[in-house]
Amino acid sequence: MVGRRRRLFICLTGVAILATAAFYQSALIGWWRGEAKYKGRYTNSWRAEMRCYDVHVGFDGLGHGYWDIERKPSKWEKWLSKVLPVSFQPKLDSPPPLQNGDPEAVPVLIELLQTPERNVRILAARGLETIGPPARPVVPVLLTLLEDEDLDLVNQVIITLTTIDPITAKKVGLPEGWSLDW
Repeated sequence: MVGRRRRLFICLTGVAILATAAFYQSALIGWWRGEAKYKGRYTNSWRAEMRCYDVHVGFDGLGHGYWDIERKPSKWEKWLSKVLPVSFQPKLDSPPPLQNGDPEAVPVLIELLQTPERNVRILAARGLETIGPPARPVVPVLLTLLEDEDLDLVNQVIITLTTIDPITAKKVGLPEGWSLDW
């Protein structure tokens, strides 16, 4: 009888540990990797939220470019929209995270610039653009991104670089065929 209770206790303890680890997964991963933290959240948590956004470059009839940013609903949000009444459905028109211009977010945005997801890198560069000159520590990372294959990312990096440090942007020179008129 004592053996059964001991095994039951060990199993329940294991389940409790696994449930706790699943709940705090992003915090544990961020702590383990030594990621930067902003507003109590590690980089991987911000990255997961930014993955929900699609970024498209468009052009209006006058030849001016613009960014079209749209939030994609997750699987559980799609399911909830079928189950719940309209007043309780999740909002999909929220702006992308880390776009508020807070200089304390710079370490997280620097790490997000190095992720493989295109949309996350573009949104991170846009977030740095809103911060402006206080984000000067990111200039070396932005200079390495000028060599990227994704032209939308390169365009956003150039805009960000000219906003943060116009002197360095002039020293580097703009890529051929690119101008600041859009």
